[in-house]
Amino acid sequence: MSAEVYNSKAKYIVLNEVNIVSQAIKRSAGRYHTGGNRLSTDDDEKIPHMKGFVELKQVIATISKLENLDPFRFVQPFLEVIRAEDVNGPITSLALSS
Repeated sequence: MSAEVYNSKAKYIVLNEVNIVSQAIKRSAGRYHTGGNRLSTDDDEKIPHMKGFVELKQVIATISKLENLDPFRFVQPFLEVIRAEDVNGPITSLALSS
């Protein structure tokens, strides 16, 4: 496998994991959201623990190779979810497996 293909796949693997965990967080937040209006994509940063994932998606979209990104930068949002006391077990499990 060429290095270019590998870098492209690695970037999309990380993005997929970000999407899986962030969608679970959004679903959980929507379930407990009070008020008549559903949460929109503009509200993502208002949901606890989503800011790191939103920022990570933006950073990944701007880089060409995942190796240009500090490993702690793409692990940090997952670690935040794992350490959080207010996150339920299934979401913590998703973050751990990611």
